[in-house]
Order: sequence, then C-alpha cells, then structure tokens
Amino acid sequence: MVGSYEESILRGRMSSLPSRPLDFLAQIGVLGLGKCPPALRCPRHVALSFKAFFYHYPATGHGRTRTDDGPSPYVGAIDLETGLLPRSGGGGSGGGGGAYRIPEKGQIQIIIKNQIKTAVKLFLVPYDLAGMEPGSKTFVRQRSYSAGVMDSQATTTTTTTNPLSATTERPTLRYLVHLNICCPARGRYYLHKDIRVVFANRVPDGNERLRTETTFPEPRFSPYKPATATANIATERDRERERSLLRRRSSGSTTVVGCVGHDLDDNSHGGWDDDSCSSATAARRHV
Repeated sequence: MVGSYEESILRGRMSSLPSRPLDFLAQIGVLGLGKCPPALRCPRHVALSFKAFFYHYPATGHGRTRTDDGPSPYVGAIDLETGLLPRSGGGGSGGGGGAYRIPEKGQIQIIIKNQIKTAVKLFLVPYDLAGMEPGSKTFVRQRSYSAGVMDSQATTTTTTTNPLSATTERPTLRYLVHLNICCPARGRYYLHKDIRVVFANRVPDGNERLRTETTFPEPRFSPYKPATATANIATERDRERERSLLRRRSSGSTTVVGCVGHDLDDNSHGGWDDDSCSSATAARRHV
C-alpha cells in the first residue's frame, strides 16, 4: 500500500489487484436546512449507476490481524461530470460536465443499491458551507470504523477484544464517502467531479459498534478555477434560468426546467418520490 490504508483503498493504490467490477446504483439527494431556496429544501433524487470492486488481502502478516483477513470493502467512484451532463442546449459539449446543486447547509443522502436494487448502505452526511466564497472549493469526508463488539451482558456499551491480539487489534474501516464541493458563484454550491465511496462487503454484525467521523480539509476552503468554457456556460444558463422563471411567473406555469447539472428552479416540485422514501427506510433496516 502507498500511504495510509484509507487513502490507498480510496484511490485504488493497493498492493493487490482489484476484483472484477460489479454494478451498483447510487441515489443522491439533499435535505436543506436553515434559510435556503424552496427548490433546495428537499429536491428530487438523481440516480447514477457506477462500478465498484474489492481487493483480496494476503494471509495474515505485515502487522495485520486475523480480523483483517478476507476481501476488502467495496470501493467505487460515482461520476457526476458525465452522469449529470446537461440534457438540453449546447452546454454539454463545452467541457462543463455535470453537477448537483445543494444548499449552503443541509444533509446529503446517498443510498447504495446492489444489482437487484436492494439498498445496502445509506450515507447521511451533514455539512455547513457558511463562509464559503465564490471561486472556492472544499470536500467533506465521512468515515465509519468498527470499534469492537458490544458486550450484551453489560448494562453499558463496552468494547471487547481478544486478549491474545490486544496489542495489535485496531479499528477496521467499514464505510467512507468523500464529497467534492465547489462554489462558482455567490450562493451557488455544487457537488462536482465525483463521489468516492467505500462500503462493507457484508451487513455488519448486530453486536458490532461503529465509530463515525466527519472531517473537512485544513484550511477549510481553497481556490477553485473552473475552465473558462464552463464558467461561460454556467453564466449563460443562470441568465436563461432567470428569464425562464420570469416568463413562468407571468404565465402562472410551474414547469420544471433544469439548469447547471441537476439544478431545479424555485417553482419545481420539492418532494421526494415514494421510491426514494421506501429505499431510505429499507437502507436503515439493512445497515
């Protein structure tokens, strides 16, 4: 491995070869918090297919414990740039790629489904982009580690370990999601590039205790310089969106029109469909 285990598996820099790619589906949505446009309070999900794979570890050795043996978690990248390309106009060929608009503060929801459309993981990632200036970018990373086994005989939650391996036992990465966020204009925030995910190859044991952490880079924000063509396309779309919105308000129409990437106007439908809600419920039962 190169560097830490987390970075190695996230970037595909493992010492062993990956497995055959497997097909998964990601449903991406966001719940806006605080003051945000009505369209971003609870917009529709987008569904994107992606490939994921795993690694086979060698036999116990090199500081690993027996609990580390076996296949790694699945790892994959959800491509937003190509998966959310604009469907209308000439913008899609300008190199801008796709993006998913989010409010300044909220909670991102990502449901991972397998080939038979069964939810296998639900990521809920809270974030707050207060202070993010136009022309900047950041990321949010949420990770969950196995923190041992809960002792069902005790009245409080404790962590038990094998005495024979107490000196070498360490937390094991089970889940991780890495979100890239940019702010090309004031008050406009987008998930862009890709979403990298790591998720367990099995349902966690009911007695397994997970420790979840959410981290940001330091410094929090850094310069973001999109391609000139991309910036021009986004500006023109914003203008067209405003013109279209004024026309619809004048006529009383509430037709949904897409903007940059997956960006709904203020009069668009703000509810989650029944399938998304049922998927979220199923994910909570399985995770």
